[in-house]
Amino acid sequence: MNVNSETELKAEKRAAIYTRYSTDLQSERSIEDQIALCQT
Repeated sequence: MNVNSETELKAEKRAAIYTRYSTDLQSERSIEDQIALCQT
């Protein structure tokens, strides 16, 4: 196994979840509901 392959195996996957709540266009989904949907 070369150095690049070892590095790829150790790399962590990272992601960001962006949630928002608009008072003008209110949704029944809370911030917690939006995060839960993204994590499934």
